[in-house]
Amino acid sequence: MKHKINVAHLTVGMYVTELDRPWTETPFLFQGFTIESDDDLTQLRELCDHVYILGDAPQLAKEKPAQTDLAKANSPEPAKAATDPSAQFLDRIRETTKLRDRSCALVTSVLKSVASEKKPDLAQIQDIVSELIRANNSAQDASLWLTMMRNDQHDATAVHGFNTAVIAIALARLAKLPLKAMKSVGTAALLHDVGKAKTPASILYKAGPLSPQEFEIVRRHAADGYEALKSSEELPESTAEIIFSHHERLDGRGYPRGLSGTAINQEARIVMTAEVYDELTNERVYHEAMAPQQALALMRKQAKGHFGEDMLQYFLDCLGNHPVGSLIQLDNGAMGVVISHNKRRPTQPLVMLLRDQKGQPLSDRPIVNLALTNPTDKNSPSRILRALDAKKAGIDIAGEAKEMIEKSHHE
Repeated sequence: MKHKINVAHLTVGMYVTELDRPWTETPFLFQGFTIESDDDLTQLRELCDHVYILGDAPQLAKEKPAQTDLAKANSPEPAKAATDPSAQFLDRIRETTKLRDRSCALVTSVLKSVASEKKPDLAQIQDIVSELIRANNSAQDASLWLTMMRNDQHDATAVHGFNTAVIAIALARLAKLPLKAMKSVGTAALLHDVGKAKTPASILYKAGPLSPQEFEIVRRHAADGYEALKSSEELPESTAEIIFSHHERLDGRGYPRGLSGTAINQEARIVMTAEVYDELTNERVYHEAMAPQQALALMRKQAKGHFGEDMLQYFLDCLGNHPVGSLIQLDNGAMGVVISHNKRRPTQPLVMLLRDQKGQPLSDRPIVNLALTNPTDKNSPSRILRALDAKKAGIDIAGEAKEMIEKSHHE
C-alpha cells in the first residue's frame, strides 16, 4: 500500500515510491528506491516535505529493527514487499547498463580525440559523472555487478574507465568527500587512461611480457593524459592532476613523477585504489582475472606502501569481505555468486545461486537474500560457509554477469 509520510518520519529501510515534486528536479536516478543510509535521509529531508512509501508507516515506525534491516534495503522489499528482489535487481541492472553504455561511448570519443590530437569535448562527461553519482546512491549494487561483466561491445580502456569510476565514486562517498570533490574523482576515474590513446596498440595489447623500452612507453600514458586534458575549459586543473597521479604510490615507487606521502592527495589515492582492484579482477591480454578475495589479499599487502590503509578500510566497508562477484558456498551446500553487498550485515549479502546442494547447475539462477532466509530450514541457505575459487569450480563469473544482464533486457 502506498502511504504519504512526512520526511521527518522517514527511516532507513523504507521504500520511496513517489516524491512531492518531479523526480527530474532531484538527484535521484531511479523513480523509486530504498533508503539505505543517513545520507539518503538527509538528501530527502533537504529536498522534500513529504514522500510516498510502500507499506504501513505507523507499523514501520514501531518496528525499528525492521527499518534498519539492510536485507530490505538490498532486496528493495521494504515493508511487506511489493516485488521480489530478483525483479528489483534486474530493474536496476537495466538502468545502469544504459548508463554504462553511454559512459563508455563518451570515453571512446575522448580517446579518439586524444589519438588524433584534437581537443576533446568534455561537456557531456560532467553530466554523465553526475548520473554515475546518482546511480551510486540508488543502484550501487547493480553498478558494481556490471564491473564484473566481460564486455566485448566497448573499447577495453573505456570499460576500465567506467568500472574504475563506479568503484571510486563509492569510495569517495564513504570518505565523505563534498559533491565537488566527488565529481572530480568520478571524472578523473572515468578518463584516467585516455593517455593510452597515444600508446601503440602493438604494445598496449601485447600478450607477452613487455621489454624495458616498451614498459617505459606504456608508463607515459599518465603524463600523456594529463597533457591532453589539462587545458580543457570543462576540466578543472585538480581533476587533471588526479589523472596525472593515478600511478603514483605512497612509498615513492610509482610513476611518472615518483611522488610519495602527502604529495599524493586523497582524491588521487581513491582513484588509484579503484583502478588497482578493477585491473586485478578483470581479464587482460597480459594477465588472467583474479578472484575478488585474491585481489583483496594482495591489496591488503600493498596498502601501506601504495594507496594507504585508510583507503583499504573504505574499500572493505564498501565491498565487504565477500565483494560483488565472489563465488561462495552456502551452509546448505549450494554455490552462488554475491551480487549485492549488505553494508550492515556483511555476512548476509544478496546471492545468485548457480548450483544446488548436489553441485548441479541451476538453469533459473534464483536470487536469495541471506538476511531474509529461515535459519531453521536446513534446505534454505542462511549464511556463507566459505569463499570458493571460481576457476577451480569451473564457473565463469564474468560470463554469468553477462548472461544475467542480457536476461534483464528480455524480461
